[in-house]
Amino acid sequence: MSTLKERFVQTQDRTKTVLTTFYDNYSTADLEQQTEFYLDLLRKKNIKGKKIGVLVPPVFSYLSLIMAINQLGGVVVPLSWQYRKDDLKQILRFLEPHIVFSITNHGGFPFSQAIEEWASESETLTILYKSEDCFRWEEFSIGVKEKPLEISSIDFICCTSGSTGVPKGMMFKTDDIEIMAQYLRELPDMRTSDRFFMTAPPTSVIGIAALSVGFKEGLQIVFPDSFEIPLMVKLMKDTNINKMLTTPSILKALYPFMKQMAPEIVGNLEFCGLSGEVVTEEIAVQIPLNDHCRLIGLYGSSEMGGILYCNLREKAEWSVYRGVEYKIDQDGEFLIRTLAGFMGYYKQPDLTSELWTSDGWFLTGDLVRMNENHNLEIIGRKKDVIKKGGQQVVPGEVEKILLQHPNVKQAVVLGAPHSIYGEQVVAFAILHDESRVKELYPYCAERIARYKVPDTFEIVSDIPIVQGKTDKISLLKQYLSRKG
Repeated sequence: MSTLKERFVQTQDRTKTVLTTFYDNYSTADLEQQTEFYLDLLRKKNIKGKKIGVLVPPVFSYLSLIMAINQLGGVVVPLSWQYRKDDLKQILRFLEPHIVFSITNHGGFPFSQAIEEWASESETLTILYKSEDCFRWEEFSIGVKEKPLEISSIDFICCTSGSTGVPKGMMFKTDDIEIMAQYLRELPDMRTSDRFFMTAPPTSVIGIAALSVGFKEGLQIVFPDSFEIPLMVKLMKDTNINKMLTTPSILKALYPFMKQMAPEIVGNLEFCGLSGEVVTEEIAVQIPLNDHCRLIGLYGSSEMGGILYCNLREKAEWSVYRGVEYKIDQDGEFLIRTLAGFMGYYKQPDLTSELWTSDGWFLTGDLVRMNENHNLEIIGRKKDVIKKGGQQVVPGEVEKILLQHPNVKQAVVLGAPHSIYGEQVVAFAILHDESRVKELYPYCAERIARYKVPDTFEIVSDIPIVQGKTDKISLLKQYLSRKG
């Protein structure tokens, strides 16, 4: 089995800075030293075949830990620090990790406490490592009965939500991550002198691939540990970045601060790649970067990696990455075959099989068409998922939380256009007492990740129905007409 260390730690100058975060600068030697610390911690646990949950916000500590787990044959289960009590416990109940590393508190939320509650409710043994700083760890054992080992040859299980809020665990091999990293390395024409700013969620498979690029190529990856705009811009200025990869909404949020706090950032940019949500050529007008900066749109999926790219200085006509095969079915859905690709959804073979045709094509759920220049244009998507700032929000999951509030009679959640985030989350609710609407936001914020919490609560007297189903199109039209 190949490991992350074998695949990615290949820089010749082991003292050169290849990763910069809010906390410090790090070299290959630093990474190997910290990884060795975790290897010493875990060797005695014999973790081969065990699932290891990792809820560690500092990027350097997180990367060192997953490198160690991967090297010892454990299954890495990255856990997002955007989770809150309900969605975190739901993920843990679904995956049943053998060991969990967790920050004690982060962003005002007691993560280790929520994990302890889950472990106490479970009938099996869980080893919990918790820390206030992700350097000094305390070990606790909760439960007695041993969990069975994972017999499948999985290296990573990266989680997202299903169509009704049910967790989905995407299974990957280390080789899949290397291929995804190769897609990231190709377009920007990378050089060892680059300072590359990236904002991909580090707990996603794309984020793991992005973090590896600096160690593989010997360039400096600048990776913020959290989404705090002024700190991000200061980090960009201090490192004098010349390339970046982010989402359109994050770029829109960063740009005014860049112009005000550090206009030289805009002048120095040579490459800006945008992905994670709908990307159109209008972004070139909305965000007027310097003329010599290549502005590239990137399209892909968490399951299959990079698929398409386009020059956003021109019309958004998409070309296919090298090594990707595609076809368009009679309904206009985009089908692909790639060199990378996940192994399937953990414990959900039926769901996995729904995404593949009998002859091996992956169903993306997106609609495209071929234009007169023989390039692809993306029309829309079939999946009922809200894409807010590069994050996916499942309406059914948010609706379920709202309906648990005693004042909510009915609830429908939709995505509506937003100038910054691409889409925003709008909740339509029928309440027993409309004067208590202000209770809904904190109620949701305590139970689900902040990006899933509705941005707007619309109180309505009825929910329109068409052919026995909620008429979401009418609801959205009513909302947009009121907003003018």
